[in-house]
Amino acid sequence: MARCLVTGHKGYIGSKLFKKLQDSGHEVLGIDLKEEQPKDILEVLREDSDGKFHPHYFNFQPEYIFHMACWPQVGLCLDKPAETMKNNTLAGSIALNFARKVGSVKRFIYSSSCSVVGNGDGPTNPYALHKLTTEIEAEIYAKVYGLDTVSLRYFNVYSE
Repeated sequence: MARCLVTGHKGYIGSKLFKKLQDSGHEVLGIDLKEEQPKDILEVLREDSDGKFHPHYFNFQPEYIFHMACWPQVGLCLDKPAETMKNNTLAGSIALNFARKVGSVKRFIYSSSCSVVGNGDGPTNPYALHKLTTEIEAEIYAKVYGLDTVSLRYFNVYSE
């Protein structure tokens, strides 16, 4: 079985993925601001000035990183574009850098959105821009560093 790191594992999609991975026998570690003791990607996956990472996450040596974390409300992104850009986009950059440097990651799976295409000519709001920015960065990591990345553009998410 695989070691999987899920960012945003307390969110709607992330929580279902986290449970499914656990139920399938994978070793799963999560990061989320909604935890009893919140964990922020901007802190726990960030490389320090000595090039070191938080030992708990680095020593886990994830094989798959599912980057689900973001502030998904378009309204919040419209009201606070700079704050949400920091959370949504910088978190993606930090997670990608962690994936590149940890040395064990076979694939980085990014939870994007259909909103990146807008009305056919690109993003129409800050949330969509955040998602597209991380998609582009993931593509660059694939080309420059050889990190296997995939971005999933969800259209309609629902469950029972």
